[in-house]
Amino acid sequence: LEAISPLVELLGEHERGDAAAAILPQFGSIILRPLISGLDDQRSAARERAQRILVALVRQSEDVPGVLHEIISLFNPSPPDQARNLLLSVLTNELADVSIPPLLEGLEDAYLIEDVSEAFVNLTHKVELQDEVLDVLLQSLFIDERRRGAEVALIKIGAPSVPRVGEMIVHQNPTVARAAKLIMRDIGVPALPFIWNAHSDKSNPARRAAALEVFHNIPTEVIQDELVALLVSHRAEDISMAVSLLLDRIQDESQQSYADRIM
Repeated sequence: LEAISPLVELLGEHERGDAAAAILPQFGSIILRPLISGLDDQRSAARERAQRILVALVRQSEDVPGVLHEIISLFNPSPPDQARNLLLSVLTNELADVSIPPLLEGLEDAYLIEDVSEAFVNLTHKVELQDEVLDVLLQSLFIDERRRGAEVALIKIGAPSVPRVGEMIVHQNPTVARAAKLIMRDIGVPALPFIWNAHSDKSNPARRAAALEVFHNIPTEVIQDELVALLVSHRAEDISMAVSLLLDRIQDESQQSYADRIM
């Protein structure tokens, strides 16, 4: 054990770095916490070798989920920014094919939610993984322990979440419907086209009412600039959306106290 830290320090050396990188994985996952200093090393060679070691530890392990769980746990306590960014990069690039299930478990830990949700954002940037990521996050809304983490991730993902989450605002499970409405509220501006479409669709009164509830709960300061900007758009549908939603918002505010009539 005493040899691990000196070996991590050698990762940045030209002559002995590769030898150290070959030896370290043989110790197993016990090297993970000391390896943070390698990920935060000022020498690029040390950082690159540290990342390769992370990948090697996972690929050679007989317990891939277990090792990934230990890697994800490195986010608490918070590592230095450079190390944190490299951990996120490894999990969402080199290990993207195996990291989703352990990341979902990370949603259950309040201390890991911010970092794990950012990992899911990065994964949705990969076109081939976006649908899978949205699927598992939406399924997590049905799991009490994961719901809050899934909400945070879907809010951060933003616009790509809107069509799928929007359909759940009238889900028969009231807890899930409430979570979906909260997510849409906090997504804000990117949710406006969905809200307008639902607002305009009088054939589905339940969805229309739920969408308006979301709209009324979005803080005015979040959407006012976007709605006003849409008024001067060159696209007729943008102007129609802005007029319709502005009038609805003004009507809703007219029932409130004068101080709350922002729009």
